[in-house]
Amino acid sequence: MTKDDVISLIVYVLMIAFALIIGTTVLKGAIESGYIPSGGQAFLFILVALIVGLIFNAIVNELMHVLGAKIGGYSILSMNILTFCLFKTKVGEKIQTKFKMFVGNFDGLTGETIISPKSNKANPLTYVSLPLVFFLIEAVGLVCLFLYINDETATSVLRFIKYGYLVIFGVDAMLMIYNYFPAKLDTTNDGYRFVLLKKKVNLEAYNEYLLINSDKFFGKNHENYLVFDSITDFTAKVNIISARHYIDIDFNKGMEIIDNILSDPKKISRSTYRDLKVTKLYYLFMNDKTDEAKEFYKTFSDEEKMYMIKCTTLESTRTYILYASLIEKSSSETDRGIAKFNKQLKRLLPQDKKVEEELFNKVKEKAHLL
Repeated sequence: MTKDDVISLIVYVLMIAFALIIGTTVLKGAIESGYIPSGGQAFLFILVALIVGLIFNAIVNELMHVLGAKIGGYSILSMNILTFCLFKTKVGEKIQTKFKMFVGNFDGLTGETIISPKSNKANPLTYVSLPLVFFLIEAVGLVCLFLYINDETATSVLRFIKYGYLVIFGVDAMLMIYNYFPAKLDTTNDGYRFVLLKKKVNLEAYNEYLLINSDKFFGKNHENYLVFDSITDFTAKVNIISARHYIDIDFNKGMEIIDNILSDPKKISRSTYRDLKVTKLYYLFMNDKTDEAKEFYKTFSDEEKMYMIKCTTLESTRTYILYASLIEKSSSETDRGIAKFNKQLKRLLPQDKKVEEELFNKVKEKAHLL
């Protein structure tokens, strides 16, 4: 397990611990006192409140991201809530908003809002902070309910509202524990963004990354690929994209950018370092440097090898197909990678799917699968 995985596990434990504290103290006390019906009714009540809380808070959190992005000077490219996605796409010369269900490749716990800066003055502070502001408003509402609804004198309906709201608030509190934990987790959370965006170079890199992503989103060619001298997780993201661009023009220049990031692993998170090694391996295969790729693969740790074998991301899946075909020469593992890729492909937006299909055709040609 990487450091990011360990921290993520700790955060999940904290979330579960918070839920248990509410359940074994306030809710249990309310059930024992008869304020909430016991037995199956209590179970059904809590289950419904949990489901409502998850859906409600997932929707509101992304709406807060949308509002915060608008205030900060960004346009909205897509909003994904629990795999239900509204997204913009170019149809002819017009930009249209469409809907797609079961879009699973979002970078977040319950959803993701993808944005693009309208100018270089755009600032994501409100984008990352408004969900927390809404949570604080929810907390004020909870305090008011517990202050003004007396269990002894209130009607059963008011008690249901009071304790139902508590469960809904508890769900959002768990989401906030995850979303604002100040470290890199298994997805990119707002707490991690807060930490990195304090540095000017990260803010510049973040907006540049969003601009590149926006051009890709609408099938446009990005005109100016930046390479940052200062290496952080955010600048590394931009540099990796620039490296991919330069590899097609000048292989050595592209690899030099990648090797520069890999030269000091302490400057980036473990997961970014791992992803970058997979990226380098992929381009060694794609540029007919199979022997060099085989030697580079020997530098992979067991965790890095397992990450690629699991085919967690589209790039790791493409890389594993090349490895299984060109190095292992295993038709069964190659077929497993292809099956995994096809499943991942179904969960993409149309514009992303088109790009990945083109890349996959190149992989099949390189792996002699056509």
